[in-house]
Amino acid sequence: MATIDYGGPDSELTGKIIGCAIEVHRHFGCGLKEEAYEIALCWELRQLDLKVERQKACPVIYKGMDLSQENERPRRIDILVEDRIVVECKALPSNDYVFKAQCLTYLKMLNLRVGLVLNFGLPTLKAGIQHVINETKEEYLSRLRKEQPVIYRAVIEEESQTLSQIGEECIEMRASISPK
Repeated sequence: MATIDYGGPDSELTGKIIGCAIEVHRHFGCGLKEEAYEIALCWELRQLDLKVERQKACPVIYKGMDLSQENERPRRIDILVEDRIVVECKALPSNDYVFKAQCLTYLKMLNLRVGLVLNFGLPTLKAGIQHVINETKEEYLSRLRKEQPVIYRAVIEEESQTLSQIGEECIEMRASISPK
């Protein structure tokens, strides 16, 4: 079974996951329900002696309150591999930005870094693979600087103006509360 190295964080493990997903897609093709791909992928991953949790409940925390206790149907991650990679399986005829957003939300809620969205509903799995990274602010700015320098400059300028305004407000506040 092939592994794919895309050079990102946890690339060795994500490469193994993608290799297993390709094997599943080669066997089934597209056209089944998500659950079939999910179960088969878990089986393949376990053949590599990887720790796999399927349909793992994901806590939804809002301002310290666990909303999943109030919800009869808590959010569930399709697959969690080695306690660090979130895998969301889809079986739809097109990719949707919502899939990536959902995976990123799970990463943030679990304080994890790397996720994969695997859409088995496309004729080739390669077209359905999306890497999701829960970036730090520094990583985001670094990537933005390389990929979209005009937007990067606008973000930096806006941050600079905001910091300047905060500084001025602090000076005004200090002046208003200092003894005269």
